[in-house]
Amino acid sequence: MSRPFDHASARALTAALAALVTLPAVASAKPFRQGSLRPSVSLNGNSSGVGAGLGAAYCLVDGLEVEASVFHWFGSPSYTQLTPGVRYVFIQVPTAHPYIGAFYRRQIVHDDAYTGGDFVGGRAGAFIAVGKRTYLGAGLGYERRLSCDEDADLDGDGESGDCDGFFPELSFTLSF
Repeated sequence: MSRPFDHASARALTAALAALVTLPAVASAKPFRQGSLRPSVSLNGNSSGVGAGLGAAYCLVDGLEVEASVFHWFGSPSYTQLTPGVRYVFIQVPTAHPYIGAFYRRQIVHDDAYTGGDFVGGRAGAFIAVGKRTYLGAGLGYERRLSCDEDADLDGDGESGDCDGFFPELSFTLSF
């Protein structure tokens, strides 16, 4: 059974995103340097629907970013994901900047036949410069569902659930 839409979590993430977006980015800030801001937009789709998201990352000190995003899937089942996290970008490496990070994800499913949940995970990859403030990113992410029952049917397909998984990450980044 899914949990009802968590309005307090949604308001908290919206406030965090608003704070990140309104933080003053240093006009001469270089990507992944203290004061730089990386807004993000994500789009995804397959035969069961389409999804879209917004996010932002703010660099607290050179290489260390705090980030937050919200993603909504308009397919079946419909769900919303709220994801705060941290990422360290190794800016000492020229041209390609490896990164590692950790995140927490709250998934709210808007269909009683499916369950939402809480996840923790990590990511690793690299950003490759394609312009002065433009990067392509590629990596691999891992997430683990918290309070998971390996024998439960988590996605309604009649098979027992998998409590963890890997996923690819591809991104195009503009830094301000």
